[in-house]
Amino acid sequence: YDPQHVDSELFGANYPDHCYAFRRARPRCWRSPGRIDCYGDEYQPIPHQILEDPKPAGSLRIIVIGTSPSYGDMAYPTKLAEPLAQRLGRKVEVLNLSVRGHGTTRMSEQLDEALTLAPDIIILHPHGTNEFEDERDAAYVEELHEGVPGLIRHSQYATVLQKLAASQVYARARGVVDLRGSSLGTAGTEREAGRNAMTLARWHANIEANTKSMISRSRAAGLEVVVVGRAQKPKSDDADWIEYMDTFLRPLAAGEEGVCYVDSMA
Repeated sequence: YDPQHVDSELFGANYPDHCYAFRRARPRCWRSPGRIDCYGDEYQPIPHQILEDPKPAGSLRIIVIGTSPSYGDMAYPTKLAEPLAQRLGRKVEVLNLSVRGHGTTRMSEQLDEALTLAPDIIILHPHGTNEFEDERDAAYVEELHEGVPGLIRHSQYATVLQKLAASQVYARARGVVDLRGSSLGTAGTEREAGRNAMTLARWHANIEANTKSMISRSRAAGLEVVVVGRAQKPKSDDADWIEYMDTFLRPLAAGEEGVCYVDSMA
Protein backbone atom coordinates (compact mmCIF):
# COMPACT_ATOMS: atom_id res chain seq x y z
CA TYR A 1 0.00 0.00 0.00
CA ASP A 2 1.94 2.97 -1.35
CA PRO A 3 1.45 5.59 -4.10
CA GLN A 4 3.63 3.62 -6.51
CA HIS A 5 1.26 0.65 -6.43
CA VAL A 6 -2.14 2.17 -5.64
CA ASP A 7 -3.68 5.38 -6.91
CA SER A 8 -1.77 8.30 -5.38
CA GLU A 9 -4.98 10.20 -4.60
CA LEU A 10 -6.40 7.14 -2.83
CA PHE A 11 -3.19 6.81 -0.83
CA GLY A 12 -3.14 10.51 0.00
CA ALA A 13 -6.74 10.57 1.18
CA ASN A 14 -6.32 7.41 3.26
CA TYR A 15 -2.83 7.65 4.72
CA PRO A 16 -2.13 4.51 6.82
CA ASP A 17 -1.61 6.29 10.13
CA HIS A 18 -3.31 8.85 12.37
CA CYS A 19 -0.09 10.86 12.66
CA TYR A 20 -1.08 14.41 11.65
CA ALA A 21 2.50 14.62 10.30
CA PHE A 22 4.20 14.37 13.71
CA ARG A 23 5.59 10.96 12.88
CA ARG A 24 5.22 9.05 9.67
CA ALA A 25 4.64 5.37 8.97
CA ARG A 26 5.55 5.95 5.32
CA PRO A 27 7.76 8.48 3.52
CA ARG A 28 6.32 11.28 1.42
CA CYS A 29 8.98 10.80 -1.27
CA TRP A 30 9.36 7.45 -3.08
CA ARG A 31 12.29 6.32 -5.23
CA SER A 32 11.95 4.49 -8.53
CA PRO A 33 14.50 4.08 -11.35
CA GLY A 34 15.69 7.51 -12.41
CA ARG A 35 13.37 9.60 -10.26
CA ILE A 36 11.98 10.49 -6.84
CA ASP A 37 8.25 11.19 -6.61
CA CYS A 38 7.01 13.24 -3.67
CA TYR A 39 3.29 12.96 -3.00
CA GLY A 40 0.88 14.84 -0.80
CA ASP A 41 -1.46 13.21 1.68
CA GLU A 42 -4.25 14.23 4.04
CA TYR A 43 -1.76 15.56 6.61
CA GLN A 44 0.73 17.13 4.21
CA PRO A 45 -1.12 18.21 1.05
CA ILE A 46 1.89 19.14 -1.03
CA PRO A 47 1.56 18.97 -4.84
CA HIS A 48 3.10 16.01 -6.64
CA GLN A 49 6.74 16.87 -7.36
CA ILE A 50 9.51 14.95 -9.13
CA LEU A 51 13.28 14.99 -8.59
CA GLU A 52 15.88 13.27 -10.72
CA ASP A 53 17.64 10.34 -9.06
CA PRO A 54 20.56 10.37 -8.81
CA LYS A 55 20.87 14.13 -8.66
CA PRO A 56 22.41 15.40 -11.94
CA ALA A 57 26.08 16.28 -11.69
CA GLY A 58 26.64 20.00 -11.25
CA SER A 59 23.00 20.71 -10.43
CA LEU A 60 21.67 22.63 -7.43
CA ARG A 61 18.88 21.12 -5.33
CA ILE A 62 16.91 23.35 -2.94
CA ILE A 63 14.34 22.07 -0.46
CA VAL A 64 11.89 24.51 1.14
CA ILE A 65 10.31 23.70 4.50
CA GLY A 66 7.76 26.21 5.68
CA THR A 67 4.14 27.09 6.25
CA SER A 68 1.40 29.17 4.60
CA PRO A 69 3.58 31.89 2.99
CA SER A 70 5.67 29.28 1.13
CA TYR A 71 2.88 26.75 0.54
CA GLY A 72 1.20 25.85 -2.74
CA ASP A 73 1.50 26.15 -6.49
CA MET A 74 1.61 29.97 -6.52
CA ALA A 75 4.04 30.57 -3.64
CA TYR A 76 7.56 31.90 -4.14
CA PRO A 77 9.33 28.47 -4.13
CA THR A 78 7.67 27.72 -7.48
CA LYS A 79 9.34 30.84 -8.93
CA LEU A 80 12.90 30.05 -7.84
CA ALA A 81 14.18 27.35 -10.21
CA GLU A 82 14.08 29.15 -13.58
CA PRO A 83 15.67 32.51 -12.62
CA LEU A 84 18.31 30.78 -10.49
CA ALA A 85 19.16 28.38 -13.32
CA GLN A 86 19.55 31.30 -15.73
CA ARG A 87 21.70 33.24 -13.30
CA LEU A 88 23.89 30.32 -12.24
CA GLY A 89 24.09 28.61 -15.59
CA ARG A 90 23.21 25.17 -14.23
CA LYS A 91 20.18 23.01 -13.53
CA VAL A 92 18.23 23.93 -10.41
CA GLU A 93 15.65 21.71 -8.72
CA VAL A 94 13.32 23.08 -6.04
CA LEU A 95 11.27 20.75 -3.85
CA ASN A 96 8.65 22.54 -1.77
CA LEU A 97 7.59 20.60 1.35
CA SER A 98 5.80 23.57 2.95
CA VAL A 99 2.41 22.90 4.54
CA ARG A 100 0.05 25.58 5.77
CA GLY A 101 -0.76 25.32 9.46
CA HIS A 102 2.45 23.53 10.42
CA GLY A 103 4.57 24.85 13.26
CA THR A 104 8.25 24.24 13.83
CA THR A 105 7.75 20.83 15.45
CA ARG A 106 6.31 19.42 12.25
CA MET A 107 8.77 21.39 10.13
CA SER A 108 11.54 19.67 12.07
CA GLU A 109 10.00 16.28 11.27
CA GLN A 110 9.91 17.20 7.59
CA LEU A 111 13.61 18.01 7.67
CA ASP A 112 14.50 14.42 8.60
CA GLU A 113 13.31 13.12 5.24
CA ALA A 114 14.52 16.19 3.34
CA LEU A 115 18.09 15.44 4.41
CA THR A 116 17.89 12.03 2.68
CA LEU A 117 17.13 13.63 -0.71
CA ALA A 118 20.61 15.06 -1.43
CA PRO A 119 19.79 18.78 -1.07
CA ASP A 120 22.38 21.52 -1.37
CA ILE A 121 20.36 24.29 0.27
CA ILE A 122 17.59 24.16 2.88
CA ILE A 123 15.20 27.10 3.08
CA LEU A 124 13.40 27.35 6.44
CA HIS A 125 10.35 29.62 6.64
CA PRO A 126 8.70 29.41 10.09
CA HIS A 127 5.58 31.49 10.65
CA GLY A 128 5.33 31.74 14.43
CA THR A 129 1.66 31.46 15.31
CA ASN A 130 1.39 27.97 13.82
CA GLU A 131 2.70 26.64 17.10
CA PHE A 132 -0.98 26.76 18.08
CA GLU A 133 -1.86 24.23 15.37
CA ASP A 134 1.06 22.01 16.36
CA GLU A 135 -0.08 21.87 19.99
CA ARG A 136 -3.73 21.36 19.10
CA ASP A 137 -3.07 18.54 16.64
CA ALA A 138 -0.46 16.87 18.87
CA ALA A 139 -3.05 16.74 21.65
CA TYR A 140 -5.57 15.19 19.28
CA VAL A 141 -3.07 12.54 18.16
CA GLU A 142 -2.45 11.71 21.83
CA GLU A 143 -6.17 11.24 22.38
CA LEU A 144 -6.50 9.08 19.27
CA HIS A 145 -3.91 6.62 20.54
CA GLU A 146 -5.28 6.20 24.06
CA GLY A 147 -6.78 2.93 25.32
CA VAL A 148 -7.79 -0.11 23.27
CA PRO A 149 -8.98 1.95 20.26
CA GLY A 150 -5.55 3.59 20.26
CA LEU A 151 -3.84 0.22 20.10
CA ILE A 152 -5.95 -0.70 17.08
CA ARG A 153 -5.04 2.57 15.40
CA HIS A 154 -1.37 1.58 15.57
CA SER A 155 -2.20 -1.01 12.89
CA GLN A 156 -1.72 0.51 9.43
CA TYR A 157 -4.06 -2.13 7.98
CA ALA A 158 -6.85 -1.29 10.41
CA THR A 159 -6.31 2.43 9.88
CA VAL A 160 -6.65 2.21 6.10
CA LEU A 161 -9.83 0.13 6.38
CA GLN A 162 -11.30 2.56 8.91
CA LYS A 163 -10.50 5.58 6.74
CA LEU A 164 -11.87 3.96 3.59
CA ALA A 165 -15.12 3.16 5.40
CA ALA A 166 -15.31 6.64 6.93
CA SER A 167 -14.74 8.29 3.55
CA GLN A 168 -17.87 6.61 2.23
CA VAL A 169 -19.87 7.94 5.18
CA TYR A 170 -18.50 11.47 4.84
CA ALA A 171 -19.16 11.44 1.09
CA ARG A 172 -22.85 11.09 1.88
CA ALA A 173 -22.86 13.68 4.67
CA ARG A 174 -24.03 17.22 4.02
CA GLY A 175 -21.61 18.94 6.36
CA VAL A 176 -17.96 18.67 7.17
CA VAL A 177 -17.04 17.35 10.60
CA ASP A 178 -13.91 18.71 12.30
CA LEU A 179 -12.64 15.91 14.52
CA ARG A 180 -9.93 17.97 16.17
CA GLY A 181 -11.95 19.22 19.13
CA SER A 182 -9.33 18.02 21.59
CA SER A 183 -9.72 18.71 25.29
CA LEU A 184 -5.93 18.72 25.60
CA GLY A 185 -3.23 21.17 24.53
CA THR A 186 -3.98 24.78 23.61
CA ALA A 187 -7.49 25.90 24.49
CA GLY A 188 -9.58 28.37 22.50
CA THR A 189 -8.62 30.03 19.26
CA GLU A 190 -5.13 30.90 18.07
CA ARG A 191 -5.70 34.59 18.78
CA GLU A 192 -7.03 33.93 22.28
CA ALA A 193 -4.17 31.56 23.09
CA GLY A 194 -1.62 34.09 21.86
CA ARG A 195 -2.77 36.63 24.46
CA ASN A 196 -1.67 34.32 27.27
CA ALA A 197 1.87 35.22 28.35
CA MET A 198 2.76 31.67 29.41
CA THR A 199 1.48 30.20 26.14
CA LEU A 200 3.36 32.80 24.14
CA ALA A 201 6.59 32.08 26.04
CA ARG A 202 6.14 28.36 25.37
CA TRP A 203 5.64 28.99 21.65
CA HIS A 204 8.74 31.19 21.52
CA ALA A 205 10.78 28.47 23.26
CA ASN A 206 9.54 25.84 20.79
CA ILE A 207 10.31 28.02 17.79
CA GLU A 208 13.80 28.84 18.99
CA ALA A 209 14.72 25.27 19.97
CA ASN A 210 13.31 23.71 16.79
CA THR A 211 14.80 26.31 14.45
CA LYS A 212 18.23 26.01 16.03
CA SER A 213 17.98 22.22 15.77
CA MET A 214 17.01 22.36 12.08
CA ILE A 215 19.90 24.69 11.30
CA SER A 216 22.36 22.55 13.27
CA ARG A 217 21.30 19.32 11.54
CA SER A 218 21.42 20.93 8.12
CA ARG A 219 24.85 22.40 8.68
CA ALA A 220 26.11 19.07 10.07
CA ALA A 221 25.07 17.56 6.73
CA GLY A 222 27.20 20.16 4.94
CA LEU A 223 24.28 22.21 3.62
CA GLU A 224 23.75 25.93 3.22
CA VAL A 225 20.68 27.26 5.06
CA VAL A 226 18.40 30.20 4.33
CA VAL A 227 15.97 31.34 7.06
CA VAL A 228 13.10 33.61 6.02
CA GLY A 229 11.45 36.10 8.33
CA ARG A 230 7.74 36.72 8.73
CA ALA A 231 5.88 39.08 6.40
CA GLN A 232 2.40 40.51 6.93
CA LYS A 233 0.55 43.80 7.12
CA PRO A 234 2.23 45.92 9.82
CA LYS A 235 -1.09 46.96 11.43
CA SER A 236 -2.58 43.48 11.64
CA ASP A 237 -3.56 42.00 15.01
CA ASP A 238 -0.45 39.83 15.37
CA ALA A 239 2.05 42.21 13.77
CA ASP A 240 4.28 41.93 16.84
CA TRP A 241 5.31 38.52 15.47
CA ILE A 242 7.20 40.33 12.70
CA GLU A 243 9.52 41.98 15.22
CA TYR A 244 9.89 38.81 17.28
CA MET A 245 10.84 36.63 14.31
CA ASP A 246 13.27 39.25 13.03
CA THR A 247 14.83 39.73 16.47
CA PHE A 248 15.35 36.00 16.82
CA LEU A 249 16.29 34.93 13.27
CA ARG A 250 18.57 37.79 12.21
CA PRO A 251 21.25 37.38 14.93
CA LEU A 252 20.90 33.59 14.77
CA ALA A 253 21.83 33.62 11.08
CA ALA A 254 24.57 36.21 11.60
CA GLY A 255 26.23 34.01 14.20
CA GLU A 256 26.20 30.85 12.07
CA GLU A 257 28.53 30.22 9.15
CA GLY A 258 26.65 29.07 6.07
CA VAL A 259 23.34 30.55 7.22
CA CYS A 260 21.63 33.50 5.50
CA TYR A 261 18.65 35.52 6.75
CA VAL A 262 16.04 36.99 4.40
CA ASP A 263 14.03 39.89 5.82
CA SER A 264 10.62 39.52 4.17
CA MET A 265 9.58 43.02 5.23
CA ALA A 266 12.62 44.75 3.70
